[in-house]
Amino acid sequence: MTLDRRAHVVLRGNDVRVDLQVERRNGWRVAGIPLYAVGPWGVAAQPLELMKALAAEVRSRRPYGADRVLAALDRHVALVRRTPDRLDLSPFASQIKGRMARIVDELS
Repeated sequence: MTLDRRAHVVLRGNDVRVDLQVERRNGWRVAGIPLYAVGPWGVAAQPLELMKALAAEVRSRRPYGADRVLAALDRHVALVRRTPDRLDLSPFASQIKGRMARIVDELS
């Protein structure tokens, strides 16, 4: 799928993870990349280098919805640089259905 101005990029969360999804504006094609997940093992995220590469692609191609996605990607990258062991503080955590209460329960 081509990431361009005819595409829509969005963060989608469910009960256990957050994906970066790219959709064609007509909705016929969707591609997704899991970014962040919460489970009995704790909190996991894609490597920092991949997150930075995704942000660079979104920034250079500017699909619809880029500003919102870039804000979250940039905040996540900054957090991981400062405190790599605190993924529970990622902006992606708020995208998990059940929010922080679910993350705290999983980590307890």
